[in-house]
Amino acid sequence: MLAALQIPEEDWLQAPVSVRTALATLWQHLLRLNARCSVYAHQVERLQAEAADLKPLQAEVAELRERLGLNSRNSSTSPSADSPRQRRRRKHEPSGRKVGGQPGHPSHLRRLKPENEVSRIIDLRPECCAQCGCLIPRGNFGPRVQATVAFLTGRIGASHRDVVEVMQTVHGVEVSVGTIPAIQQQVSTVLERPVQAVQAYVQRQAVNYVAETSWPESGQSHWLWVNAAEQATLFRVFPGRGTEQAKQVIGPAYARFAATDRYGAYNWLGNQRRQICWAHLKREFQRFVDRGGESEAVGSQLLREVREMFALWHQARGGKLTRGQFKVAIKPAQGRVGGIVAGGN
Repeated sequence: MLAALQIPEEDWLQAPVSVRTALATLWQHLLRLNARCSVYAHQVERLQAEAADLKPLQAEVAELRERLGLNSRNSSTSPSADSPRQRRRRKHEPSGRKVGGQPGHPSHLRRLKPENEVSRIIDLRPECCAQCGCLIPRGNFGPRVQATVAFLTGRIGASHRDVVEVMQTVHGVEVSVGTIPAIQQQVSTVLERPVQAVQAYVQRQAVNYVAETSWPESGQSHWLWVNAAEQATLFRVFPGRGTEQAKQVIGPAYARFAATDRYGAYNWLGNQRRQICWAHLKREFQRFVDRGGESEAVGSQLLREVREMFALWHQARGGKLTRGQFKVAIKPAQGRVGGIVAGGN
């Protein structure tokens, strides 16, 4: 210490003991700081070297982020190619008024044909249908027009104005925009009983295939649920995506099996009554492969078993294997999959 600090020994000996003690303590602290700084310097050098190696990857990530962010507002991409999240929605301040036509607005009624274009006028007021005996639907349109409007809006997803144009251009029927929701409501009322019958039928089947997907409605997020059986499929729209909605779709009389994905809303079914969708499982196994390392080996083995199992299933569906033969042939694959999963843990 004395040599490093260039302090003569006689000066050191003449210094008070307290001064020498304090200086020795500071010297030891300085040595520790120097050692720590040396370690940090090596770490900085290593990080700089790694950063240099990562520059090409960082450039690639930046390019991919830029490409993902492209839309009709910052590139030549057409607006129709924008994702729903990228599409700009006009913000309107709430007026406090109810949706629809306001009191005092000009009416838009169907115009009657001029009398000079009509050969004769018949005042016909039927009370019921001559074929089925049901009451005639209220309004100016019969069941075929109502069914067409409901199909275009409910199944095809056409806007109300587009439906007005189609009905005028294709069918020669004048329908106002305001009449479209009224027709939709009438059709919905008529279909209540058939939908209830379909729901009761589907929920009694031995196997249900259940799924859900997002479904925007009136500017809010809803969920479209589906329960498919062999002869019929039930669609329901709910504001939620939880266990309560899953139970309503599958029904309280559930007694056999349901095929679902791994979403937690179906966990109440129990493993003995729930078949996880193999399409989802296959994607999970592919994700193991893409992850690399030990996961890649596990995923590759599982994908190989998936291919073998479905080869057997296609033979059974094609009539080359009976149901009993298929159950026997699939047993070894089931055991191997269980072993791979257990080993992967």
